[in-house]
Amino acid sequence: GVPVVVNKDGSVSAVSNDTQIITNTSMVETSGQSTYSDADYDSHNDRIVVAWKDPTGGNQYGAAIVGEVKGDTIVWGTKVVFNSAQTEYISVTFFSGSHNKMFIAYKNDGDSAKGWGIVGTVDPSDNSITFGGAIKFNDITNTHYINTVYTGNDKAVIVFTHSTQVFAKIVTITGTTPAYGGQVGVLGSEVYATSISYDTVNSRIW
Repeated sequence: GVPVVVNKDGSVSAVSNDTQIITNTSMVETSGQSTYSDADYDSHNDRIVVAWKDPTGGNQYGAAIVGEVKGDTIVWGTKVVFNSAQTEYISVTFFSGSHNKMFIAYKNDGDSAKGWGIVGTVDPSDNSITFGGAIKFNDITNTHYINTVYTGNDKAVIVFTHSTQVFAKIVTITGTTPAYGGQVGVLGSEVYATSISYDTVNSRIW
């Protein structure tokens, strides 16, 4: 016989010689339904950082973990809580350049669903991450659909919604503390999701 794969419609197809099959998976969380996850690659330390809404104990806290790719497996460090309240709409971005830090933006339900950000430092010697103090980037309730992108020159951009309107802010880092520029309106109404990417050729976000 030959190996087969199951297609979306329930049919099966033979596996060709150039078909890649993922044979190993690596679980980050085992205690329940984990949601609002995001990840980015720390190119300075050759590690990945995953952040998510942690269901452990029913708390729904914001948690993060460092992973090291070894062959076709991932070795995980120890999970660290970065926000001790229900945490949603998490976005992770690596600041390269002079900082080499991870920035995590999120909705903090412990503060009336306002937008907060925090900076993490990866230690590759033990696959750990430590965090500085969290700083609020949006002081209005119902901050949703947060996305971030690094744009070079030690800056990133956050986009988010509240009241179905889209806004953007510049993020910079000093040490392990984030700082934010002024808030700019992007779209006026009836927006229920966001995405952001950076065009490195033309130095534009879209």
